[in-house]
Amino acid sequence: MPRDLDVGVLTEVGHAALHPGFGVALADLAEIGEVDLVHLDRGGPVIRERALVGAVALYESEPAAFANAQMAAIAERVETDPMRRLNLDLMAG
Repeated sequence: MPRDLDVGVLTEVGHAALHPGFGVALADLAEIGEVDLVHLDRGGPVIRERALVGAVALYESEPAAFANAQMAAIAERVETDPMRRLNLDLMAG
């Protein structure tokens, strides 16, 4: 049995923010020790892509919402890659 559960949550624009007790309630429901929760609306392009691509959707508000979020995350990561690399080079120099 796993000791923890990694969960990414992506909410829709205009919908309520994530309830503060969501992670604890999910851990209790899954009968697991700990839930590592990432609010993907607040994450950058890299964490959003890594969390969405290869993941399993537990719920989507409409058909293809998850696939659309995956494609948007990939596109955003690719589009922002040159600037992130430049920032890393500037910090290293």
